[in-house]
Amino acid sequence: MIIHSREAFPDTLEILQKYAKRGMRFVCHCFSGGGEEARAFASLGIYISFTGNIAFEKKTERAVEACENVPLELLLLETDCPYLAPPPHRGKRCDSSMARFTAQKIAQIKNKSADEIVGICNNNAKKFFGIEF
Repeated sequence: MIIHSREAFPDTLEILQKYAKRGMRFVCHCFSGGGEEARAFASLGIYISFTGNIAFEKKTERAVEACENVPLELLLLETDCPYLAPPPHRGKRCDSSMARFTAQKIAQIKNKSADEIVGICNNNAKKFFGIEF
């Protein structure tokens, strides 16, 4: 199940706690919480997906703190097309070609290379969706 939770983390966590125990898989798409929320969701095995907003120049502290608290095995990367294009494309229509800029920012945070982050996120996506590509 794909979850988009905005300004509703306590309610979302309460609901997900019930269903995560039943073996259902979840990803919090376009994650907008902070470190505490990321830790709470990750403790339930919930995948967390970041968009280009993590690479914005201002007001990214919460996103960076959240990313720091997501284990690599629960990390996903997304575009949120057509929104949230990362720099240097901020304000433009986002598409999948821009995901590399988000991967670069996550790589900085996780002290990995961008290629490693892309590989990790690809493997996580394969696992979550049960697909091969």
